[in-house]
Amino acid sequence: MQALFSQLWAIQRDIKVCKSDEEAKPLKYSENQLINKIYTKLAEVNIPAVLDFLGTMIEVGCKFLIFSHHLSMMDAIEQLFVKQKVGYIKIDGSTPPSSRQTLVTKFQDREDIKVVVLAIHVAG
Repeated sequence: MQALFSQLWAIQRDIKVCKSDEEAKPLKYSENQLINKIYTKLAEVNIPAVLDFLGTMIEVGCKFLIFSHHLSMMDAIEQLFVKQKVGYIKIDGSTPPSSRQTLVTKFQDREDIKVVVLAIHVAG
């Protein structure tokens, strides 16, 4: 992560000394690409802590919702639930809009479905 932030700061320094928007344009593109990479990497770095917390939630046995933005985080969460045989549903961009309410009702009505994993961009 430190290397990525160092690259970002170097690009930002270079942008500040540009004499025109045209000169800064490729640097700003690189800056945006790097910010996206950092954003994604931060999610991956947080996966172990999130899974640890979810393990505690599973032990408690209550129903709960999880909102996530990153696919890598959602996949790791789903793998945890499969491994621990926890009943869950997932609603993300691949879930047809016509079936989303059915899944929500399933979560609400069935005691064996403990968790809903929701993509923020779909269920936010």
